[in-house]
Amino acid sequence: MHTSLLGESSFPPGGGRQTGVSISLVVCVLAAALGVRVYYAIGLPLTGDETDHLRIAQEISLRDGLFSLPVHSPDTGQALGVTYVTALANWVGGGNVLVIRFVFIALSLVGLVGVYVLGATVFHSRVALVGLILAALDRHLVAIAPVFLESAALVSLAPWAILLIYRCTTRGWARD
Repeated sequence: MHTSLLGESSFPPGGGRQTGVSISLVVCVLAAALGVRVYYAIGLPLTGDETDHLRIAQEISLRDGLFSLPVHSPDTGQALGVTYVTALANWVGGGNVLVIRFVFIALSLVGLVGVYVLGATVFHSRVALVGLILAALDRHLVAIAPVFLESAALVSLAPWAILLIYRCTTRGWARD
């Protein structure tokens, strides 16, 4: 039996019958999210943000004697963390744009798993499934759009950070 944050017993409703969400349903939602993202990644041309990040990423060099790691670029007003991930994907994929997009799709899926785990930990698996479906269909996280790169990279870690804070505060892990 699940106890809410206020202490009263609230789940499962109906006197103890099983109300959990099957893992296969979660896997189906994640597979559908992956399919939609791959469809858009293959079909859409480069956007302005992608072009800017890719150009800056191609200037990054970690070789001896040619170390070049920009911390600011006047061409983009966004943080360069996304550019660093783009540079890593560019290095792994040999400049293939699809490989770069697939790295951000993987980050997006890590974020979706985090949404589900956070929802299941704080609320219930049914609430977590609804949150997962809503996040999987969010237009900013589905299409390779001007905000996709930033959204995928930033949102992928946010649920995990919130979960860590929640666990630290509820289990007494926090230290003064």
